Amino acid sequence: MAVAFRAASTAGDATAANITITKPTGTVDDDIIIVWITKETTTTPGIPTGWTLIPNQAGTANAESCHAYWKKAASEGASWVWTFASTWRTGWAISYSGGETVGSPLDPASPVAMTETASAAQGAAPSQTTTVADVMLVALGWNIIGFTGGWTSVAGMTERVDFQNVSGYDVLQAGAGASGTKAFTTIIGSADNKSALIGIMPPQGAPAAQRAKRTLLGVGV
Repeated sequence: MAVAFRAASTAGDATAANITITKPTGTVDDDIIIVWITKETTTTPGIPTGWTLIPNQAGTANAESCHAYWKKAASEGASWVWTFASTWRTGWAISYSGGETVGSPLDPASPVAMTETASAAQGAAPSQTTTVADVMLVALGWNIIGFTGGWTSVAGMTERVDFQNVSGYDVLQAGAGASGTKAFTTIIGSADNKSALIGIMPPQGAPAAQRAKRTLLGVGV
């Protein structure tokens, strides 16, 4: 089974202290969910139970913060809440079917850190080097200018989110290796912006249940 986009949801609030991200429509157990949370201060949000910060994806340059998280869906409720001490934040969630469900689904496991650029109209999500075939690459974007729009189209990628000042794009990379950077232009022109690129790999080796059993028994997978 190939990794495939299922659905996306968005949230933004200029007044409340927290941000509530609704579960994407149709999400089922074992889907891999990526969440992108942004804030116009360097505040680190309180994280809901079960979510994991993606390595190197907590950017705080230029007095703004963006954080990327992942979770394997398991009897999820209707939404999740990230908590802040102040206002102005946006975010999105995208769920994918067909991802690795034993251990981390990320490839690479420790992605190159997000790009953080001050006062620029163009930028590029950093290249990632995948280790397996058929990895779903997900590009995450943000700019500082209020709630006025994220990126224009990213060449070769499909837009999944364009909401206020955040964006999300994806593309399936057929072969293992370097993805190359993913160039973008901000909708509103020159602004502080942040961009990240992460990969979700398909199941590897034996069926998930068999691999989980082998892991518990301490034998190879």
